[in-house]
Amino acid sequence: MQLLAAVTLFLSLSFSAKAGTTSSTRTTSSTRTTSTSSTRSTPSPLPTPPVVRNYVFNVANVDLAPDGFTRRTVVANSQFPGPLLTANKGDILNILVHNNLTETSMRKSTSIHWHGLFQHRNAHNDGPAFVTQCPISPGHSYTYSMPLANQTGTYWYHSHLSSQYLDGLRGPIYVHSTKFVAPVLIDLSLPVASLFFSEDPQDPNLSLYDVDDASTVIVLADWFHTASPELLAAYMDPTNTASNDALPQSGTINGVGRTSTDTQPARPVFTVTSGLRYRFRIINASAIARFNFQISGHTLTVIEADGENHVPLTVDRLLLHPGQRYSVVVEANQAVDNYWIRAPMTARTPTPAPTNWATDSDNVNAVLHYVGQTGSVNYVNPPRRDVTPSAAGGITIRFTADNPGPWILHCHIDLHLDAGLAVVFAEAPEAVIAGADSVDPDNSWDSLCPIYNALPAADQ
Repeated sequence: MQLLAAVTLFLSLSFSAKAGTTSSTRTTSSTRTTSTSSTRSTPSPLPTPPVVRNYVFNVANVDLAPDGFTRRTVVANSQFPGPLLTANKGDILNILVHNNLTETSMRKSTSIHWHGLFQHRNAHNDGPAFVTQCPISPGHSYTYSMPLANQTGTYWYHSHLSSQYLDGLRGPIYVHSTKFVAPVLIDLSLPVASLFFSEDPQDPNLSLYDVDDASTVIVLADWFHTASPELLAAYMDPTNTASNDALPQSGTINGVGRTSTDTQPARPVFTVTSGLRYRFRIINASAIARFNFQISGHTLTVIEADGENHVPLTVDRLLLHPGQRYSVVVEANQAVDNYWIRAPMTARTPTPAPTNWATDSDNVNAVLHYVGQTGSVNYVNPPRRDVTPSAAGGITIRFTADNPGPWILHCHIDLHLDAGLAVVFAEAPEAVIAGADSVDPDNSWDSLCPIYNALPAADQ
């Protein structure tokens, strides 16, 4: 039985003239101010050191109430979702993680996975506990260092120790396609930023939007009132013969949700200006739930899926499974008003369903299926993803084995992963040891396992 809980917020259209270059607006080729003189030639990219972007995560137990119900959490820097990580193509991300966890009812150790980042020759910083590293023990720290190379797009991070990310340790990442260039001749009439940063000609969709910044990141997530060890114990209980998943108490948008029984937090507001085009980066950071995302009165033009550029496709709504991401372009072309953004949340539910989950009339679906129709495989230009749903008929996965190391393939319904629905591909293990693709972790990585193995069980 599929049930629906509505997750809604307002999209606010502010009435003003179309802006030029502002702090929140990226001008495109159709609006950029250009010089009428010939004093500036096209900048040529020059080899430059990558920009190192340093972040610090203080992972601790904090009391939060995303949906009005206060509970103990596991979060980075006292917030849910966690801090937004941003970078440009070619940068290096350094995230120093301090483990300050003390709560005895939850896991005290931690590790963090950077979902979607390729980690070429860097498998030891990928994050899955006991696959590429031992967890970071309480009272200790570790720095994840990740060269981004040519990757751009929308990603996210989450704890990858047991089912810990249900308790809150999850957050967004995006990598811009902007890159540093050196100007040959300078036109002082241009904005300073345009003199040293250029748009990547390899990104085919840059001309489709005007605004792409922190204000257009949308993190969808399910939220539980019960700590993850208790949820996992209930799922693994021998009496749970139907493998029923625990149901979230609410769905959240950028860390705000509502239940029918708790204090009602204010809805998130996304402010837009008439005439501009916005790139919304939508992330499903859930452990279980799917979201059906839509904006009243507006279409969504998909230009990215899971970090891969996508041939523009205009749709009315998007279904996001746990772990999936999309970038969509939304034009602020309607009458100035407030419009609902809706993300109904669905999950596999037991019968009878909890009374606080309201059945929505939109949750009535059917498939027109012709006898003998089994689908076809697109070998010409298939969408490339790092998360895909599975069904009774199975799915086909293909990938290029060009990055030696241990890589985990698993169900992204987190309790299913903890129950064992996972496999590790040991890609070219001999090449990890020696050769051009060899990996040589530093001493801080080497020390993770001895420290963790010496912990009493209560601190693991």
